[in-house]
Amino acid sequence: SHIQRRFGLIATGGKDNNLKVWSTNSERWDTPIFEAKNVRDHVLDVPYPIHIVGACVVDPHVYGVATAYHDVRFYDRRLSERPVQEFRIDREVSRRPTALMQWNCNKFLVSEASGDIHLYDTRRGFSSRAKLRGGVGSVRHMVKHPGGAQLLAANGLDRKTRIYHVATGKLLCSIYIKQKGTAVLLDRNMPFVDNTQSYMDVPNLKRPNERNVVPQRVWDDMEPVNDEFEDDGTASAATPSPATPSAGPAGGGRKQPTPSPMPNAAGGLGGPSPSVAALGGAGGASGKRSRSAGGDAKSKAKPKSSTKEA
Repeated sequence: SHIQRRFGLIATGGKDNNLKVWSTNSERWDTPIFEAKNVRDHVLDVPYPIHIVGACVVDPHVYGVATAYHDVRFYDRRLSERPVQEFRIDREVSRRPTALMQWNCNKFLVSEASGDIHLYDTRRGFSSRAKLRGGVGSVRHMVKHPGGAQLLAANGLDRKTRIYHVATGKLLCSIYIKQKGTAVLLDRNMPFVDNTQSYMDVPNLKRPNERNVVPQRVWDDMEPVNDEFEDDGTASAATPSPATPSAGPAGGGRKQPTPSPMPNAAGGLGGPSPSVAALGGAGGASGKRSRSAGGDAKSKAKPKSSTKEA
């Protein structure tokens, strides 16, 4: 059964008892305002069995039911007493369905005997969109948070009450209640712990003012990243700039691997540029080694040439 407080309607059903809708605003309480008829008989003139396991009131004229035979049916009392739409859910729901609940204007929740809860979307032919896992026993009752948060509470024969966040499919908490549960009720002002308060806001793309936003404290606690620069606009000494190679010997055309701050004694190297002169001792030391190596090579080559002339 399902009680819709907004419309004042009560939907009932069971085994061999088809859907009946009662109105609290009616003058005659003993007469339902809508009594559904069973689907048409099989081609072999065999009537289909009736076993309603879940019912919900979509609006004052449209109602939905789930049967134990993996059927979900929707009725419109303005059109017919027979279902106007019927869907099979035996592909996703392997065990017997146990309850049906409307989540929003186009999504429905169907629970099964294995403990799983399936989310169906009517905009795509009543297709399965998500599955809420964690239960190991038959789900007997489901209820959503009355304050507008996307929280779902469910309990059943596994002696546990579970709270899910439907938007992400996360199991927030599981409470052992020491007995088989048949109903659960959520308080609008119930306390939230373990960062569950962040799930209170309802993200709705059609209402940007109600979307979740990043708290201001996240930006306040974030460490700023500063790039240190000198007064003249160049980078600081912590990040040295790459060295630029200088010109090689005038005669041979070879480039020195490391620039030299002083000209060569033989006159082969040009004068140091201001940028090369500012590099420091490392370049100077390498330049000295290169000059000493060049001087030794020339000193060894001179005696050979003198012997050949002689």
